[in-house]
Amino acid sequence: MVLSVEIQDNKFNFFIELMKSLTFVKVDENQLNAIPEFHKNIVGKRLNNYLQNPNDTKEWDEVKKELENDL
Repeated sequence: MVLSVEIQDNKFNFFIELMKSLTFVKVDENQLNAIPEFHKNIVGKRLNNYLQNPNDTKEWDEVKKELENDL
């Protein structure tokens, strides 16, 4: 069985060490820092879009101002 849990960042290391101390729990070290495939796909699409249309981008300060104006 595979179980997914959400752990606060500041409790993550404690939680992993706790799980490792339990003999009936397996912690896959390779999965702890793995980047999910769907994240890789999203970044790949964004990178391809940028490479095809580099002039369609905006500076962060410009985007931030637009967002603040929408509030």
